[in-house]
Amino acid sequence: MTDSLTGNLLCLFLLILINGRIFFSKHKNSITVTVLSPVVLIVSFFQILAQGCTVPALLIFALSLAVFILNIHAISRFASHLYVDRYSPVFYIFSLFFFICTIALTVLIVYFREVPVDASSYGVTETAERLQGYGKGAVLWTFKEKDGTDEQRTSEKPVILFSADKRGDTRSYRPYLILLARSGYTIYSLDLYQSPVPYVSSRLDLPFFRRSGLIYLSLKKPDEFIKNEWKFTRSVLNEYETLLKIVSERQGSQTRCFYIGDLMQEKALIKLSEENSPDFKGVFSLASVDLYKNKGYGCVTQTDPFTAYVLGTKREPTLIVPSYMVLRTKQALEEK
Repeated sequence: MTDSLTGNLLCLFLLILINGRIFFSKHKNSITVTVLSPVVLIVSFFQILAQGCTVPALLIFALSLAVFILNIHAISRFASHLYVDRYSPVFYIFSLFFFICTIALTVLIVYFREVPVDASSYGVTETAERLQGYGKGAVLWTFKEKDGTDEQRTSEKPVILFSADKRGDTRSYRPYLILLARSGYTIYSLDLYQSPVPYVSSRLDLPFFRRSGLIYLSLKKPDEFIKNEWKFTRSVLNEYETLLKIVSERQGSQTRCFYIGDLMQEKALIKLSEENSPDFKGVFSLASVDLYKNKGYGCVTQTDPFTAYVLGTKREPTLIVPSYMVLRTKQALEEK
């Protein structure tokens, strides 16, 4: 069970307890459950900060806020040491409605749950390091085989610099990156949220908002999304440059680098291939993989089945598509 699913189910369980107290209202201590309503509201808010503005997280937060407002009177009575509450017909109706909504939302979240992919079970070490000096929320991801040293890996194979399409993030590509690292490659990916040219805007280019904002823009306002392609390309080039600097400091300046990206990175990858610097090994765009249907959104059939459903695909627990993406990537690496 993933952390996001655990957090969502915790919030929903607390909401079931709070709204379900109408079924044991005659119990003298039933009012004590209301103290959980501000707790679940706070937890659901932090879920948004952790997950981003996803539809499940926003729905849970909205439901938590509504339940908190409904129970303000009961909370004030409890704070005044009045432990016997009186429920009005309106309160019963709304509590029952929220109880049903919570059950329905629980079913939906379990149905659209993320496919768990454990890096260690594939013999891969996965680390996420928060970086200082690269802006708020900057995270450096590293994927590599557990066996062997960095010197052995980089002497045999190039280091892979990966840039996620910003309608996703590194987490959105985890199944692919883990399977690729299992083949003996060291992969670095940087989630950068401050750039000279922001992807969305200086105010909205935030860790918890950017992905959802760009998904909305690409689906509902495609013309506006296309107009911003030049910004995407400049930001991606800046991200690759920053990532190369970090890798050179850690692996050595002579490290050979192979660049991988998605639909948003294609123009930047072309520019990098034209420059052909001494440490350049090659480029590969995941958008060229025919079986990869959700181009630009990552492995959402595993990492975000709800978004996959919106895009017209469904949850896929077998990792067939990520495995094929790895196969095509290895073919491109061997050609260089």
